[in-house]
Amino acid sequence: SALFLVATPEAPESDGYQGRVFGGTKRLVELQVSGRFVGPPPGALYVGGELLTERMQMSALTRLVARGALGFLRSAGGEGLHYSFGDASQAPHIAMPLWSSVPW
Repeated sequence: SALFLVATPEAPESDGYQGRVFGGTKRLVELQVSGRFVGPPPGALYVGGELLTERMQMSALTRLVARGALGFLRSAGGEGLHYSFGDASQAPHIAMPLWSSVPW
């Protein structure tokens, strides 16, 4: 099952579920996914995302800073991290092993 939450303007002040999820944060969306495997997966599980654009439009400085930050994440324990800012053959995306992206 999946739950996709989008914060409403009154969500942070709400005393309901949205207040508990979004209160005290600057987040505007949250995605919660749960499921059960019928057997052990044959290999590593990955989590990732992809944009529906051909290429990300960034200045040279922004691209340099983004590559530096992603390189730091990879060196700080994010082995398996893969990303692309997009080109003619692939959309912009990022993916990493699930075990390195989920706080246990």
